[in-house]
Amino acid sequence: MNYKTKTVKIFLSLMLVASIFSSIMPISATRIVDVAKTSEFDSNDSEKFKAPDIIDEEEQEEKSYIGRVKEDEKDLYTFIFKNEDGSNTMRVFDHPVKYIDDKGETRDISLEISKDKDGTFKAADHMIKASFGNDISEGIGFEYDDVRIEMVAKAENNVKTKAGLSADGKKLTYVVDDKTSYVYSLTYCGIKEDIVVNEYTGQTEYEFILKTNGLHPVKIDESVFLADNDEEIKASIGDIIIFTTDNRNNAFGDLQFETVEENSEYMFTIVLDPDYLRDEKTAYPITIDPTIEINYDNNGAGAIEDVTINSLDTSSGSSGSIYVGLRNPYGISRILMRFPNLNLSEIASDNDIISAKVEIRDLLCESEEMWVYCYIFNGGTWSESSVDWQTVSPNSYTTFLSSKKISYNEGHALDPMYRYSFDILAAVKRW
Repeated sequence: MNYKTKTVKIFLSLMLVASIFSSIMPISATRIVDVAKTSEFDSNDSEKFKAPDIIDEEEQEEKSYIGRVKEDEKDLYTFIFKNEDGSNTMRVFDHPVKYIDDKGETRDISLEISKDKDGTFKAADHMIKASFGNDISEGIGFEYDDVRIEMVAKAENNVKTKAGLSADGKKLTYVVDDKTSYVYSLTYCGIKEDIVVNEYTGQTEYEFILKTNGLHPVKIDESVFLADNDEEIKASIGDIIIFTTDNRNNAFGDLQFETVEENSEYMFTIVLDPDYLRDEKTAYPITIDPTIEINYDNNGAGAIEDVTINSLDTSSGSSGSIYVGLRNPYGISRILMRFPNLNLSEIASDNDIISAKVEIRDLLCESEEMWVYCYIFNGGTWSESSVDWQTVSPNSYTTFLSSKKISYNEGHALDPMYRYSFDILAAVKRW
């Protein structure tokens, strides 16, 4: 089936700069652009097209995806979908969404977990080899290249509980008691653990053993990473974010660790603030959210470079979250982004781009609402690993592009402009 037009959504190179009086805003972001072209696509007309796992049903319904244009997908970070109106949508992600299997074939990464004959569980179709015990005491683990990590949660009273797989095959739950459950799921680069607490129990610490097989933990800013003997970061343990059921009083927990055996085994402890847990604004159930992921291609997720720069402190290009706002003791926090692996070879010129936008999500929701502003940034070149406030000239921005009011835990889109050949800067209140 052929169509005459194609709309491609691509995420742009940008710099985010924000100021929120005295608030901070850790965010997660996705990026998008739109273009025109004719091409073939893959679809099965006899049944509804099923998009890859990263595309939820709400997005597929909204965008009316009916097929894939695989011949135009030039890398492991890109999907191109055919829309019902004859246009196309390109989605470029900040992590691989496909992988090359042992036969040299490119496959979509699946987030499904399958059950083995022995009662254990594993990743069904993924670039990492993930495994999950039938009992919580057996732990979980994953492998990728030379990285092998095993984790065992220490449930209260050494309770043993069997795993239950969700109907869609994407969540594995160990119910410790009527108040606490451990829920595991795959991410595109690792494993996510959610500790779900239904009501305040008085417990403020959660422990787990991590077997690192030659790696050791290092703490950079507030984030913990696993490095080899050459101090090359091989994996990350995401920031400990606590999500309330209404997403209006989210917070950070602290992650501490001590050595059991050097370069082999470590005890990690998640520490939560008891006052926060008792706060009437903390709506239960809460979800405590550690994530362990490989450092793909030695550049975090690989496809996108992003870094928080701080006016009064060092910068951080490896944290799982990015920050905007005024925060103590870091001063002003702003964000730079670049998309080095963005493949625009299918786009003939700027004139073919219909729209471009960046989607951001407030994680902590520490302010009722805040405005984010988007500008063209012309502060010179930078690298994720070495940029800082002084070298990047963070006040070097010119043309105003767009703005968006952000509130609570929602995702919002900034429309930078119909162009992609410049860095972009966005701010909450201009300092």
